[in-house]
Amino acid sequence: MTEEQKASDIETKMKEWEEEQDANFKQQDEDNEPPKANLEEMFEAERNDLKEQRDGDLEFMELFTTTFKERCGEKSVVTIKTDTSADFVFIKLMD
Repeated sequence: MTEEQKASDIETKMKEWEEEQDANFKQQDEDNEPPKANLEEMFEAERNDLKEQRDGDLEFMELFTTTFKERCGEKSVVTIKTDTSADFVFIKLMD
Protein backbone atom coordinates (compact mmCIF):
# COMPACT_ATOMS: atom_id res chain seq x y z
CA MET A 1 0.00 0.00 0.00
CA THR A 2 1.23 3.42 -0.85
CA GLU A 3 1.12 6.37 1.48
CA GLU A 4 -1.71 7.95 -0.54
CA GLN A 5 -3.80 4.79 -0.29
CA LYS A 6 -3.19 4.62 3.47
CA ALA A 7 -4.17 8.26 3.89
CA SER A 8 -7.27 7.74 1.73
CA ASP A 9 -8.22 4.62 3.68
CA ILE A 10 -7.77 6.40 7.03
CA GLU A 11 -9.80 9.38 5.83
CA THR A 12 -12.64 7.09 4.65
CA LYS A 13 -12.68 5.22 7.95
CA MET A 14 -12.69 8.52 9.90
CA LYS A 15 -15.67 9.79 7.89
CA GLU A 16 -17.54 6.55 8.52
CA TRP A 17 -16.74 6.73 12.25
CA GLU A 18 -17.89 10.38 12.44
CA GLU A 19 -21.16 9.57 10.66
CA GLU A 20 -21.74 6.65 13.03
CA GLN A 21 -21.06 8.86 16.06
CA ASP A 22 -23.41 11.56 14.74
CA ALA A 23 -26.15 8.96 14.23
CA ASN A 24 -25.61 7.62 17.78
CA PHE A 25 -25.76 11.12 19.30
CA LYS A 26 -28.88 11.94 17.34
CA GLN A 27 -30.55 8.71 18.50
CA GLN A 28 -29.60 9.43 22.12
CA ASP A 29 -31.06 12.94 21.86
CA GLU A 30 -34.32 11.57 20.48
CA ASP A 31 -34.50 8.91 23.21
CA ASN A 32 -33.83 11.41 26.01
CA GLU A 33 -36.22 14.07 24.70
CA PRO A 34 -39.27 14.50 26.93
CA PRO A 35 -42.66 13.94 25.31
CA LYS A 36 -44.20 17.03 23.80
CA ALA A 37 -47.28 18.46 25.47
CA ASN A 38 -50.50 18.35 23.52
CA LEU A 39 -51.90 21.88 23.56
CA GLU A 40 -55.48 20.85 22.78
CA GLU A 41 -55.51 18.35 25.65
CA MET A 42 -54.16 21.00 28.00
CA PHE A 43 -56.85 23.47 26.92
CA GLU A 44 -59.57 20.86 27.33
CA ALA A 45 -58.35 19.91 30.80
CA GLU A 46 -58.27 23.57 31.84
CA ARG A 47 -61.77 24.15 30.43
CA ASN A 48 -63.07 21.16 32.39
CA ASP A 49 -61.42 22.40 35.59
CA LEU A 50 -62.90 25.87 35.16
CA LYS A 51 -66.34 24.45 34.40
CA GLU A 52 -66.23 22.26 37.51
CA GLN A 53 -65.13 25.25 39.59
CA ARG A 54 -67.96 27.39 38.19
CA ASP A 55 -70.55 24.68 38.75
CA GLY A 56 -69.37 24.21 42.32
CA ASP A 57 -69.52 27.96 42.96
CA LEU A 58 -73.03 28.17 41.51
CA GLU A 59 -74.20 25.29 43.71
CA PHE A 60 -72.70 26.96 46.78
CA MET A 61 -74.31 30.31 45.96
CA GLU A 62 -77.69 28.65 45.41
CA LEU A 63 -77.48 26.89 48.76
CA PHE A 64 -76.21 30.04 50.48
CA THR A 65 -78.98 32.28 49.12
CA THR A 66 -81.67 29.69 49.89
CA THR A 67 -80.46 29.30 53.47
CA PHE A 68 -80.14 33.06 53.91
CA LYS A 69 -83.66 33.65 52.57
CA GLU A 70 -85.05 31.06 55.00
CA ARG A 71 -83.32 32.60 58.00
CA CYS A 72 -83.54 36.31 57.25
CA GLY A 73 -86.53 36.66 54.96
CA GLU A 74 -87.12 36.88 51.24
CA LYS A 75 -86.39 40.62 50.95
CA SER A 76 -82.96 40.38 52.55
CA VAL A 77 -81.41 38.84 49.43
CA VAL A 78 -80.80 40.97 46.34
CA THR A 79 -79.71 39.16 43.20
CA ILE A 80 -77.44 41.23 40.98
CA LYS A 81 -76.50 40.22 37.47
CA THR A 82 -72.74 40.37 37.06
CA ASP A 83 -72.82 41.13 33.37
CA THR A 84 -73.53 44.80 34.15
CA SER A 85 -71.03 47.49 35.02
CA ALA A 86 -70.03 48.29 38.59
CA ASP A 87 -71.39 51.84 38.26
CA PHE A 88 -74.83 50.55 37.25
CA VAL A 89 -74.85 48.12 40.17
CA PHE A 90 -73.91 50.93 42.56
CA ILE A 91 -76.75 53.12 41.27
CA LYS A 92 -79.23 50.27 41.64
CA LEU A 93 -78.04 49.58 45.19
CA MET A 94 -78.42 53.24 46.08
CA ASP A 95 -81.99 53.29 44.71
